Amino acid sequence: MKKLFFYLILLFFVVFSVTAGGQTEGSAAVPQSVDGTVEYFDGNVTVDGVQADFGMKVGYGAIVKTGADSYCEIVFDSKNIFRIMESTVAEIRLNVEAPEIQIEKGAFAALFTKLEKLTSNESLKVRTQTTVASIRGTAFFVKVLDPETTYVCLCNGELDLAEDDGSNAGTYSSGHHTAVYFKEADGETEVTDAPMLYHNDEDMDSLAKHIGEKINWYY
Repeated sequence: MKKLFFYLILLFFVVFSVTAGGQTEGSAAVPQSVDGTVEYFDGNVTVDGVQADFGMKVGYGAIVKTGADSYCEIVFDSKNIFRIMESTVAEIRLNVEAPEIQIEKGAFAALFTKLEKLTSNESLKVRTQTTVASIRGTAFFVKVLDPETTYVCLCNGELDLAEDDGSNAGTYSSGHHTAVYFKEADGETEVTDAPMLYHNDEDMDSLAKHIGEKINWYY
């Protein structure tokens, strides 16, 4: 009986060590992911190869693809929304430790107004092949023109922009659309001013309306 009791106690500690925090001793902690919800879509949209549907959850590592004349809007924590534009491939990697969205091709518009649940130590980042945008609470638009060129518009708010390796960094503030091109050539990236293209005030205002917010435009 004593031996049976000993083994039961041993089994309890083994199970506890495996399940506590969802990991065994020595394994890396799995950061808490933040799921989004498909709130609006039109046309050919898939999430991890499955046709999108209203209310579908978008978890960590999900790959969202849109076809021609298609789009998808995903909401996180009720006050953060982004629109994945047509002919776009985006990988959503949102957890509280290192939240990121990778845009492989296409375009992406977003309004983030409540970031507390999306990030803890690191800013939420949007990456392309040439650019990293660190989000502070911002309305912005990103379009990958080709593997070497990214268009970024800070529509309203503040945004930290840098090359994909973290160099050539700068902080941008804007009340009404400040845009730049990040263009890589011969191993170097040139940052140049750009006009407002591919989107307008109405596009960004519609995003805000979908989460019950209003963009404070100023000139």
